[in-house]
Amino acid sequence: MHDEPASTAAALRRRLRDDPAAGRALEELRRAAYGRAGSDAPLVEVPAALRARTGSPQRELPAPLVALLAEEARLVDEGAALLAAERVHGEAAGGDPTAGDPTAGDPTSGDPTAGDQPADDPVTAPRRRRVARGPLAALIAGAVVLAALGTASATGLLDGVAAGAPGPTAATAGDPAPDAATTPRGQAMGTPDGRRGAAVPDFSEDPPVPVPATDEELAAERTRAADALWAMLVAQEPDAVRPDVGFERTIAPGLFAEVQVGCLREAGIDASVIGSDSFTYPDGDAAALYACAVRFPMAEAADGPRDDAGLAYLHDYYVAYLLPCYAAEGKPYEGEVPARDEFIAATRAGDPWTPFPAAMDPALAATCPATPAAYR
Repeated sequence: MHDEPASTAAALRRRLRDDPAAGRALEELRRAAYGRAGSDAPLVEVPAALRARTGSPQRELPAPLVALLAEEARLVDEGAALLAAERVHGEAAGGDPTAGDPTAGDPTSGDPTAGDQPADDPVTAPRRRRVARGPLAALIAGAVVLAALGTASATGLLDGVAAGAPGPTAATAGDPAPDAATTPRGQAMGTPDGRRGAAVPDFSEDPPVPVPATDEELAAERTRAADALWAMLVAQEPDAVRPDVGFERTIAPGLFAEVQVGCLREAGIDASVIGSDSFTYPDGDAAALYACAVRFPMAEAADGPRDDAGLAYLHDYYVAYLLPCYAAEGKPYEGEVPARDEFIAATRAGDPWTPFPAAMDPALAATCPATPAAYR
């Protein structure tokens, strides 16, 4: 029997294995927590449950750090639940529950933020900023980043350790199809115990074929992304002066960190590559970071839909499947539902609508996946 609890690192690694968006969002939280002076961030109360979990005696910490600790704790809990479910499934099948996991036994694979401090140790802000290729490249590539997918807002995270948004689960991947003649409808549709408050429609529509962007569209996206990046940087360094630089060439994902570090070093910045896709640089270098990112953006677009057809497909998934699924599980969405064109416009403006509950537990996330299979 494999009944021992999973380690924190293994649970976090499993939770992030199939959810790159959650990994990038976690890296954003880490960058916010570690990349600003302590005096810049307001202090907030650390929830009692989080203090007990981390062993920290401090009742107040900077808000970004509390948000990071809470999000890591949530992801660890969800990862532990996934590992437990996989162990049960593997034992029931008489096989090795780790046989299909390419990250088994590898302490760094599957976690784009591997090497950072574990969630259940007290942390202190380092003196350097760490940048993973995902968040920075998403801005500079100009792709639409649905930041709310798979993540929770900072406010929701501070309300409790369990608050957050759903992620992919083992319950919907690789399991044999149930026998509809002998299995209750709820279980046949993936509900663990078969309980349903209402019928949930199937969502089997094929996603639209992505349409490659034209050169003009890519140029416009890069301009909008550069403006967004500068707004983020100047918010941290109000006295920074925006350099007049332009796009030179795109960089393959595997070379992005190396090229960024080379560019920063040419500007006299003591930057260093960490792992295969991250780099660090000292505080106070907004202009240099901006210049290098704009000159050499990553060629790869962000995960998820980028054109209007893809966003419309995501909206239809929310309305046709996710909302009825939540209602059937006793967690009905009570807010306003935007029309399809309103959803597309809001997402393009950087304010995407999502119907996720304020508090998401692993069972609900498993029953009602937050994104359609095509985007998981």
